[in-house]
Amino acid sequence: MVPALDPDPSKIAPTSPRIVNGVLRKELGFHGVVITDALNMRGLTRLYPGEADPSGRIAVDAVKAGDDVLMVPGNVGAAYNAILAAVKSGEIPESRIDESVRRILEMKAELGLNKSRYVDVSRVRDLFSGSAANEFAQQVSDAAVTLVRNNGKVLPLVRSEAGTAAQATPPRRN
Repeated sequence: MVPALDPDPSKIAPTSPRIVNGVLRKELGFHGVVITDALNMRGLTRLYPGEADPSGRIAVDAVKAGDDVLMVPGNVGAAYNAILAAVKSGEIPESRIDESVRRILEMKAELGLNKSRYVDVSRVRDLFSGSAANEFAQQVSDAAVTLVRNNGKVLPLVRSEAGTAAQATPPRRN
């Protein structure tokens, strides 16, 4: 939920047209594939209290918001059927589905997946092990973390007993 971008308390980023189409696509000019985070997360499903299984409604709202790939719906069949029904009823224009398909196909073509669609599973271990892969993963991880505010309860980080993973120090009691 980002009230500064969408004050509607019934919307979080994956289901917010203001955030996906407004901020991401129009203001920031992002033209790539938008992939949701897990649509079965409690922070989202609790926004649909009248639904026994909100998977379908969440999926429809995510597509209407502008998402191209929906990750981890609670019920894949319900999500698929709800999107199909929404397209048939006109709630979601067929052109909206075409936009997502076009973006996904363009991304696949940029990656050469239209020429070679198969992953050589025997090479995966070679590609993703070793110091170069670990250094790259660490660089990505370091660049992905942003400290917005340290109110004295998160930092400094200390090494775990195993000495390999960092964890936050326990919060100070005042």
